[in-house]
Amino acid sequence: MYLDKPMHDHTLLQAIARVNRPYENEAAEMVTPRGLVLDFVGIFDKLEKALAFDSEEINAIVKDLKLLKVLFKTKMEQKAPEYLGLIEQSFNDRDVDSLIEHFRDPERRKQFFKEYTEIEMLYEIISPDLFLRPYIDPYATLSSIYAVVRNAYARTVYVDRAFQKKTNALVQEHSGADDDADAIGWERPMLHTQIDLGDDRRLHVINLHMKSKIATSIAGQKIDNYTWRSVSAWAEGSFVSSMKRVGQALQVRMLIDDIMDTDGDAALIAVVGDFNATCDEVPVRAIIGPVQETGNPAHAPRIMIPCENNIPDSSRFSLYHLGKGEMIDHIIASRAFFRSFQHAEVHNEALPDESGAFRTDVKFPESDHAPVIAQFEI
Repeated sequence: MYLDKPMHDHTLLQAIARVNRPYENEAAEMVTPRGLVLDFVGIFDKLEKALAFDSEEINAIVKDLKLLKVLFKTKMEQKAPEYLGLIEQSFNDRDVDSLIEHFRDPERRKQFFKEYTEIEMLYEIISPDLFLRPYIDPYATLSSIYAVVRNAYARTVYVDRAFQKKTNALVQEHSGADDDADAIGWERPMLHTQIDLGDDRRLHVINLHMKSKIATSIAGQKIDNYTWRSVSAWAEGSFVSSMKRVGQALQVRMLIDDIMDTDGDAALIAVVGDFNATCDEVPVRAIIGPVQETGNPAHAPRIMIPCENNIPDSSRFSLYHLGKGEMIDHIIASRAFFRSFQHAEVHNEALPDESGAFRTDVKFPESDHAPVIAQFEI
């Protein structure tokens, strides 16, 4: 609410009380906890005179922005460090797995969600304000922690919901899973955008980061972040990680088919990102859709083509692990889009071995993945 003229007594109180009616939308899971009053005429500077009521009652209802800044600063300095300290490797897969394991306890999650929601509410009220500048980075990290934990444990998986429902239904149908079974979700939702190319043409770009091959943490099966209690527990964690990768690939393939159902087989589509899998592994092949796998030549127009195929074998790697190069980052194009393809490059000349002993993100801050570039003339 904007106050741009003098108001007094009941008229003022009635006006500012309106912002205390929160907007709630259960279907969209949206709640606005309280409103914000912007005073352009200085009423709040002399609020006790403007309202002929007891001053203690007024202060209990209306909070000055200065007080909210103090509260935000206190929470960021006293509450946030406990959670920020959980990030040790610049948010790599080990950090994600450690977060999921750390917040496996429901009460611990509940407390974190409560504290983060309070901090988030204060940030939304105060922003934009120069006061927030020193807190931008830690707040962003805290928000990322919240997103990982929320996506890992919330009943609703926060990705494109229409496709997530289809994936869940498909898994239920083919696995015979009962309603009480734990759902397998993934922490990194895919991103889908459309680029207007003019002449009634549009390019669909799908970005994804698939689950790594590091075994997913299993409750009670790890001595510490790096030590498993048994081989079978590690194998179970590796199985869950592989399920996540294939699930992400299935979600992408379903989106590709939906786009082609709408735009036709001539749809322009590019799938890009860190697949954590090579072209001969199931997750990537699920996205490519080779006819020899489906046994149906009618699907040939819907095959996706990896752009790195024109790069010599000796140079075709985006990750260097234990002295061996692996191509796990891809740019995959639909047949219609691939007609505009010119060439591809992988800038791996200075790529270090990511498995090197005692490597840390402090000593080796550069990415251990090489940039993959594809050029198209459209």
